[in-house]
Amino acid sequence: MIIPTWNEEGYLADAILSARQCQPGEILVVDGGSDDATVRIAATLADRVFLAPRGRARQMNFGAARARGEFLCFLHADCRLAPGALFEAAKLLQRPHLVAGCFRQRHEDAHWQFRCLDAAAQARVRLLGLAYGDQGIFVRRDIFLQSGGFPEVPLFEDALLSRRLRRFGKLALARSTVFVSPRRWQQNGFWRQTFLNWLFATAFLFGAPLPPLARVYNQRRSLIDLRKTTMS
Repeated sequence: MIIPTWNEEGYLADAILSARQCQPGEILVVDGGSDDATVRIAATLADRVFLAPRGRARQMNFGAARARGEFLCFLHADCRLAPGALFEAAKLLQRPHLVAGCFRQRHEDAHWQFRCLDAAAQARVRLLGLAYGDQGIFVRRDIFLQSGGFPEVPLFEDALLSRRLRRFGKLALARSTVFVSPRRWQQNGFWRQTFLNWLFATAFLFGAPLPPLARVYNQRRSLIDLRKTTMS
């Protein structure tokens, strides 16, 4: 289990504890230079903690290179795994035609709009074969290394990895659930955040270059963080 982090003190403990109850071989946290209590929490709860250059793809590749297991699972720090999720993932990856997969996403908000988001995520995996990182990607370690791992790009490293993995076999959608924090929608407004996500995803699917997309994405996040700081 590999968890990339950057200033995730409010979520990391729950992520690690949910992974621990699934009985992974080991839990690795790869931090990108947090200036809050993230590393201290990780040192208490994870098996091994590493510091790496910031960037989710770089951090996950860093962890994968040091992982010891036959299978890899990448979990975002604001997500939680349901009990038994890793057991199902391991069973799926033992099937010869499956090389990777992800879990069924469920945002931790009861509003109907989030059920639509979850259904759309499941449909994306089934129809397009694209798994996103907040769905908890799991993969055979040998295939991950053969594929070259996550492309070290500023956005959509998870979708690009899915494309790479499809050259080796099929991606599975597990029945087990990964619970996802709705914090981005709560911070930015549901419809605004959803529109932005779909806008970026559509631009990516139609081949828009990633650096300009990343600049716009980061500018949006900076404005949101500035707004939160001003209001607090």
